[in-house]
Amino acid sequence: MKKILKYLLFVFGVMLFTLLALHDNQQIKLEAATSATSITWAIDIRTGGWSQTQDAYLPEKASLGTGLVSPSDIFIDKNDDIYIANTGKKNIVRYDKETRSIEYTLSYAGFRNPKGIYITDDGYLYVADSGAESVFLFEKDNENNTFTYLKSFIKPTSVLFAQNEFKPSKIAVDRAHNMFVIGEGVLDGIIQLSEDGDFLGYFATNKVRKSLKEKMQELVYSDDILDLLGSTQPPVFSNIYADKDGLIYSTTSYSAEGNYNRIKKHNTSGKSLIDPVDGGYSPTDIYVGNNGVIYASWSNGWITTYTSDGELLFEFGGQSTDTISGLFQSLVSIAVDSNNNVWCLDDKNSAIHQFVPTEYTNLIYEALDLYYSRDYEKSIKKWEEVLALNQVSAIAHNQIGLNYLYSQDYKKAMYHLKLAGDRANYSQAFWEVRNMWLQSNLVYLVLILVGVAIIFVVLHHLKVKKGIVVGGDLTRRIANFKLVQDMKFNMTVLKHPYDSFYYIKTNKKGSTLSCFILMIVIFGIFIWYNVGKGFTFQYVRAADVDIVALIAGFFGIIFLVTLCNWLVSSIQDGEGTFLAVYRTVIVSLIPFAIGMVLTTLLSYVATTNELFLLNLIFYVGMGLSVITFFLGIQNVHFYSFGKTIISILLTLLMIFVIILVVLLVIILSTKLFQFIEVLIKEAFR
Repeated sequence: MKKILKYLLFVFGVMLFTLLALHDNQQIKLEAATSATSITWAIDIRTGGWSQTQDAYLPEKASLGTGLVSPSDIFIDKNDDIYIANTGKKNIVRYDKETRSIEYTLSYAGFRNPKGIYITDDGYLYVADSGAESVFLFEKDNENNTFTYLKSFIKPTSVLFAQNEFKPSKIAVDRAHNMFVIGEGVLDGIIQLSEDGDFLGYFATNKVRKSLKEKMQELVYSDDILDLLGSTQPPVFSNIYADKDGLIYSTTSYSAEGNYNRIKKHNTSGKSLIDPVDGGYSPTDIYVGNNGVIYASWSNGWITTYTSDGELLFEFGGQSTDTISGLFQSLVSIAVDSNNNVWCLDDKNSAIHQFVPTEYTNLIYEALDLYYSRDYEKSIKKWEEVLALNQVSAIAHNQIGLNYLYSQDYKKAMYHLKLAGDRANYSQAFWEVRNMWLQSNLVYLVLILVGVAIIFVVLHHLKVKKGIVVGGDLTRRIANFKLVQDMKFNMTVLKHPYDSFYYIKTNKKGSTLSCFILMIVIFGIFIWYNVGKGFTFQYVRAADVDIVALIAGFFGIIFLVTLCNWLVSSIQDGEGTFLAVYRTVIVSLIPFAIGMVLTTLLSYVATTNELFLLNLIFYVGMGLSVITFFLGIQNVHFYSFGKTIISILLTLLMIFVIILVVLLVIILSTKLFQFIEVLIKEAFR
């Protein structure tokens, strides 16, 4: 009996130990699923790129095992009730965020593959079902907090929609109950339906951006051959949302064929109101909070937030194959409640994740609210509190700059907008500063210009009439130096191109040394133009400019043009020597150099309103250099007009061939070295 009792106690002990171990293991899994993991990224004013910053949102516990199967869409109504399209179980559920469980299930016999939901403020639930090829409409019973089926919308009968299938996957509804539908396989754009389901047209489209190769194929091939080759299709819209004001937002799937705008805030005509948002991933959903902040989820598990103007705030989230709160295996949908909590769906884990804003984020949202309510003074104070927490925050500096701009403190606005890299608004503030300066100093400026003009007239009169030269003997001695005379001769090409190139050809005036010095000067101007323009027009930071590439490009082009033209002229009976061609190339760059100097100088006093003038000066200088080079080649080689054109075209062809050969040599050499490296490693393994 004692042995039996001991045996039973032993078995009981083993069972108890096993149960405890399983419980501990389950607890470990639960903790892993609910552990808070968060990394926030924002734009840094020091680098202009991403950097880790204060936590914007912190993840709460992730809800698992709630009965969801492959959920595809989440929506939060005006009462902060959370609804989810439970696609795997063909129903719509309401999720209780207090008990973290499903409190209501809407089932309907017609559901086949419900993927998108939208609830209007007056209590109408729209369900986009691609399997049923319908949009279902339900009305809310406020007493029982349930929904009753009203009707469904099937494929429109309009002839304009006849060629497309109607498989709605996502839906948004404006205040007039017009429906905006994302249809599977519909490349023409967002389907717009009236309250009664009539087809109103395509609200917005993604236009095809064809490559040069495809454009050339269209010119050469027939329609039958083009059909065989296959035409480029625009990327499809992936999701849609309508905010409380009825504005429509959309996301576009990633397409490697073109640099399409991934996130759009549409006006009534369908055009986007915000700057393009790019990325190597596809956005999966878009939502707008009550404060106008735009939230976008991406296929790599990140959530990006923007102001209502499309300015980037911060990014958080991430991807993981493990079950960790705040990290996703597959982030498919997001929604935001009235407290700015972000609720997310992971369809692979059938999980619901919640993110809670930190004090840092709430401070930013308060500052934005004050800005949009035009209380600029209080908004600046709030943003200064944000800066106290993060001195390198680009969004903080930019928003302070905007507040100063609209409160008409333009100099302070310029300071902060420059730090934030906001060139458009910086230009606007600078225009105001410049305008006020001109109004205050216009009289003095005119007097200075008149005074300078009088001095030049007097000096010219003394030189011409009296023979008096400012500087006297020193000026004459400097002017008599051979190198100085050669440099002055190089500049005469602008006034007398034919005579100048004749002297270059015969080597009677000018020198190779003076052209070499001129080349170095032009190179300095070229570098200055690329890194030294005024902030409004300097789109690349000096630290990010590849100086080696600029040096190789500048001198490489000069060398190739000189060498190839000389080689071509050798077989075309050209009379110019190699040095004559080189000098022709250099002096031809003078108008281009002058254009770069004027453009760079004006960039410090111009605004974006004068961009046309700067471009005009730059391209006129470039055009004059091309004309000067043409005249130079014609005179140096003693060619006719037609033969000069042929010579230049052959020169360009030879440059292309040389570059191609060099690239092939580099590629083959790299492959050869890799092959030798593999052989050596195999030999000594």
